[in-house]
Parts: sequence; C-alpha cells; structure tokens
Amino acid sequence: MPTIGTCSICGGAVTVSSAWGSIIPQVPSCSSCGAKQAQHGAVIPMVPAKKPETLAKVFQSVDTGPISSGWQSVRDNLSKNTGD
Repeated sequence: MPTIGTCSICGGAVTVSSAWGSIIPQVPSCSSCGAKQAQHGAVIPMVPAKKPETLAKVFQSVDTGPISSGWQSVRDNLSKNTGD
C-alpha cells in the first residue's frame, strides 16, 4: 500500500490500497493508530436547491387566465348536472 501522507494524530504513515474491487474507493487510514481520513476531497460551498413550484400554484395560475371564465361555466354546468 502506497503512503499518501502523515497522520495528524500520531504521525504515522497514512496509506490506501491501490487495488480495490468496489464502486466506492477505500478510505485512507493510518498504519500505526488505525485512524481514518476525516473527509474525502475538498469542501465545496453549496446553496440550497430551488424548490419546484407546487401543482396548486400551477392550477391557480390556470384558473385566473383569460380562458378560465369559459371553464368556469363548464364547471358550473357539470356541478348542476351531477348535484355537486
């Protein structure tokens, strides 16, 4: 196993296997004290994802459009015919 650094806890050699048979690579560890690497890679600044628009908002905007008055009469007729 190649040495890739020095352990910040005990000063031992930090190694990682050069052969691995998995999708996720092995975590580097200290050959002296067994400590594991605290994180993989650099810390990347992130921003929260924009929440998708809800269907209620989408339908609300449809109901206020120029055609909505025509649909309103269709809804009224359907409710009269079904008793709702």
